[in-house]
Amino acid sequence: MSKERRLSIILIFSSAILTFIVIATGQFAKEKYTVEIGQIAPKTEYAPREIPNKVATENKKEQIANSLDTQYVIDPSVGENSKKSVELLFNYIQASQSSEVSKYGVRPIEILKDRSPIPLYTEQYELMLKFSKKEREELEEEILKIIDEIYSAGISVEAEDKALSNSDSLFKQTDLNPDQIKVGSEIISLIIRPNMVEDASATDELIEETIKKVEPVMVLSGETIVVKGTRITEETYELLKEAGYIKEEVTNSIKRYIGIALIIFLLFGMYYSYMIKKRKEVRIYRKEKMLLFALYIISLLTIRIVGNIKFVYIPMTIAPMLVAILIGSDIAIMLNIIIVIVGSLVYKGDLTYILYFLITGTLSALSVVNIKQRNKILTVATYIGTVNALVIAGLRLFMEGTIGMALVVEAGVAFFIGNLMLIIVVGSLPFWEIAFDIVTPIKLLELTNPDQELLKRLLLEATGTYHHSLLVANLAETAAYDIGANPLLARVGGITMILAS
Repeated sequence: MSKERRLSIILIFSSAILTFIVIATGQFAKEKYTVEIGQIAPKTEYAPREIPNKVATENKKEQIANSLDTQYVIDPSVGENSKKSVELLFNYIQASQSSEVSKYGVRPIEILKDRSPIPLYTEQYELMLKFSKKEREELEEEILKIIDEIYSAGISVEAEDKALSNSDSLFKQTDLNPDQIKVGSEIISLIIRPNMVEDASATDELIEETIKKVEPVMVLSGETIVVKGTRITEETYELLKEAGYIKEEVTNSIKRYIGIALIIFLLFGMYYSYMIKKRKEVRIYRKEKMLLFALYIISLLTIRIVGNIKFVYIPMTIAPMLVAILIGSDIAIMLNIIIVIVGSLVYKGDLTYILYFLITGTLSALSVVNIKQRNKILTVATYIGTVNALVIAGLRLFMEGTIGMALVVEAGVAFFIGNLMLIIVVGSLPFWEIAFDIVTPIKLLELTNPDQELLKRLLLEATGTYHHSLLVANLAETAAYDIGANPLLARVGGITMILAS
């Protein structure tokens, strides 16, 4: 195994071990203790991130479910039975007046009292017996029509009185005489029953659909979960457990550690595979590997130390920007992806956290590649700050859908932090150049500056040689453009070749 490959494996293995330690000692493994519901909280705890309040959400769903009206369905058999009773009553009236009944000496009124399905008063039976056949047929027809109309709308227990009132109004709209209306209203009042029965399946379906639309109750980052000295309720216990303050069983902890190890293995396996492929295109030297290792470890420690602050303040884009300037933008983007994923595990970041640093880190790394002159720093800084502000504003609007002063302030902070990160990157470049012996485009441009002491002497003492070196530099730069090499490096080499000789 070559020394270069051995170094790569050692650096990746060391990074993986340190990554595991940082994650295992971060938000994932904060100080935990054993408490039970009903005990007194030993300390005040705050939400480390936005977490769902499951107990409050379930209570909210239960309240909404209890507030929904029970769903009813019309039972057609109620109306049919009422109509059958009416028809049977009029059939008995008709039969009681037949000649077959009269020859037995039984009074019709006695038959009706004994057989009638509708218990009317004696005077009402007598009144109906006095009606002519036509009057009885008209009355029966109207009663059946009114029954159909009332039952078709549905009658609940609460609306029974209203249904009877409606029947009186409907009778008044007919051509019946007052006696017919009086008897008809009494018949209706005795047979009308609620025909709305509870529809359990429809009620359950309504509850289920409504509950699906209920937004979960969330505890915001930094919000107090429990105050020291107060009693721990079921709700606060579940929140403490969700936030990771409650000690878990040993088996659960082991499972979590195995999960962390698998994620780290896959991440660094992806990175190692990419670097092997990259090495076929461009050689990555020992000093550059050491630089990547140093920046990654510094980023990990920074995230671990400042893990409790608001994530927009975390300087996670410094490492990708430095790598983009000192090595290359593609490697910087790969490093940014790994730092963001690992950082989300250390910080227990949510989707907003991950998307924010993926987007801002990638765009920042791509933008700093264009810094080849110091006077472009302000333009790039403004661009990075604007990107940070727009990304956090877009994510907040998408996730929360609210616009307010808090959003403006957070976007302003993101803009300022973006500028500050670039200032730190540019200001620290000389240190990284010297520490790892890496030449940046800015350094190369400084070497071509005519104000350099040696170039000044060359121009004054050997003018022809100076112009010759400029021609060589121009030719080398043009050739580099044509073959896809580094034109700036070729130009600097053309100029300094004469000085070296």
